[in-house]
Amino acid sequence: MKQLTSEIRNACLLLMQITIMALYLEFCVVQICGMRPVLGHIENFSKELRLLMRATEGHSFLKEPIQSLKQIVSFVYPDLQTEALF
Repeated sequence: MKQLTSEIRNACLLLMQITIMALYLEFCVVQICGMRPVLGHIENFSKELRLLMRATEGHSFLKEPIQSLKQIVSFVYPDLQTEALF
């Protein structure tokens, strides 16, 4: 695996934090407004999430953010089979 510079590592961590925070915001909207994501959005999200998981393989510095991501995904998309994605 290619070594990443500290700038790239920091950018990856920042992007992961932004993704997690966006999902927390979506979770709040679901809880407050009672709106559920539409089917097409869930399908697109799961496709992109699979790509993200594949891209993070072998990068141990992303282990903790991935755990946080798994947790919030299970709250926002409880019907999504996260075991298959992670």
